[in-house]
Amino acid sequence: MKCAKMLCVVILLAVSGVAHGQPAAAQKLPEQVVVFAEIHNMVSVGQKLQNLAMAIDPNAVIPALAQVAPAALLKTMNPAAVDLQKPFQVVILAPPLHRSVVLVFSVADPQTYLGSLLPGIQKVKDEGSLHVYSEGLRPLIIGTVGNRAALGRDQQVVGKVVALMEAGAWTGGPVVEGGDASVVVRLKRLLDALNAAGQNPFDAVRERVLSRMSTASPARVELAQAMLRAELDAVEDLAWQIDTVVTTVSFGEDDLRVTKQTALVPGSGMGQYLAGLSGGELELLRYLPDDSMMVAAGKVGDLGPYVEWYVAFLDEIMPAFGGDGADMGALVQLAREMARTMGDEMAVGMVRSPEGAACLVYAVRTKDRAAMRKLLESSPAALETFFGNQNKLMKMSLKVSPDSHTHGGCRISEWEYEMEFIPLEGTPEGEQVAAMQEQMMEAMYGGEMKAYWTFVDDVWLSTSGVDALDTLRAMIDGKARMDRSRQLAAALTGMPVEPATVGYLALSDLAEWYLHAISKVMVHMPIPVDLEAIAFEPAPGIGFTGRMVGPNVVETRLRIPVAAIRAIVDGFRSMVPAEATLDAY
Repeated sequence: MKCAKMLCVVILLAVSGVAHGQPAAAQKLPEQVVVFAEIHNMVSVGQKLQNLAMAIDPNAVIPALAQVAPAALLKTMNPAAVDLQKPFQVVILAPPLHRSVVLVFSVADPQTYLGSLLPGIQKVKDEGSLHVYSEGLRPLIIGTVGNRAALGRDQQVVGKVVALMEAGAWTGGPVVEGGDASVVVRLKRLLDALNAAGQNPFDAVRERVLSRMSTASPARVELAQAMLRAELDAVEDLAWQIDTVVTTVSFGEDDLRVTKQTALVPGSGMGQYLAGLSGGELELLRYLPDDSMMVAAGKVGDLGPYVEWYVAFLDEIMPAFGGDGADMGALVQLAREMARTMGDEMAVGMVRSPEGAACLVYAVRTKDRAAMRKLLESSPAALETFFGNQNKLMKMSLKVSPDSHTHGGCRISEWEYEMEFIPLEGTPEGEQVAAMQEQMMEAMYGGEMKAYWTFVDDVWLSTSGVDALDTLRAMIDGKARMDRSRQLAAALTGMPVEPATVGYLALSDLAEWYLHAISKVMVHMPIPVDLEAIAFEPAPGIGFTGRMVGPNVVETRLRIPVAAIRAIVDGFRSMVPAEATLDAY
């Protein structure tokens, strides 16, 4: 599981870069800007959004952006007074965010625009290039530079934006090239400004959520608070390693594409880790079944820092589960040794059986096959010690059968798990929750909790869940290879060649698998819908890539087919009888 979690982190920040360690779009913005959003052509984007909505639901009706924006956003009665085919931009200079938002847009003529403001907007005064109005009890400030206008609520902030415009910023062309809409967030600068103002967003979340938990039972509060604190600490730690994020969205006829470039803080742990990764052929895809509903594969570097971070995470939460750091000694040492023994590539997949349960598959390159085998053989004892000494999560025992099977010249070891979820003390529903957890595991991964592993050359292969042994045999034989999958190739259409990471998700299959599991767990609950009766039409999969092209900057690309979204919408729509109307309820 540690391998899978690390791969998810790498995939979320899979790598690319630009000169000077910053995306090109961020280099075009003045230093004062912390957040910048842009719609390149509101008329075109509005039409594309309408087309997208109708492709998903032919009966969908959404108003065109160009019809709504003039009055709702730009405060004019005359749509012809503004030019929405030019970039529409949102500029934020610094916290407090609600005061520093300024809209920048093009007008046909400044005087025509100012003369067409909505009724109820009253002129107060002019100060240079700034025009001060009142809208009810709130100020409204408009500044103009040529045929560009800036609109906001704070006179000082609007004045600063106008000064930047006069110096050449936002002259009318798009700041971020390509795509239909984009957002630039200078995250570290934003967090620094919020901290300086005493507005750390993570502290605010901690305070708000933890206070709401106080109404639950003491045992539940202790566990939930421990997990939340540790998770927020992890998110905050990652956030402080990010300098700038540039996200671009493109609306096509058949798909939605998202490109994100993330500039990491030079010298940060994540930056150092990703700097050592490179693209190339992902050879381990050939071991994953081509009918996998979910795939993540990529290059990996030194996982040692991640292991230390995860150890700190467990140290923080273990007291709430009835254990302490001493319980983890053997497991921590094992994780450190395995991180040192892993190679430069891994792949993870999930296959769904016709009956609905799933099988997890792993392929991991190793530096030393003999050393990794020895570590794997010693891991059951470390796991049993860990789960045996904590008393609020679950108990687990392992029956180990080394080299219990052979196939294709490979020795296959078998692990059989026995898990007992422990009812949470002090909660009246503890027994029911524990039973539901056991039912969920059985529904998701089949009745037999077994895992199998072997080596093919320097690659460690592992499977767990339903049909795990047969799946491993097929992986050894090289049958149904994911690297030859037409579905994967289609999902990656238009993506970079030989990236550092790839991902694939068959959304319809994943939804059916999850609903199957939920229906088994909720069999005694008053759910008015037969979840297993919901069917999703087969649809193209979602594709993901990440690549590295320079230091400290990460690029990820996501392609979501419209047909995949439509299949999910149609599936859930089938829950409602065709003759049902709102009057019936």
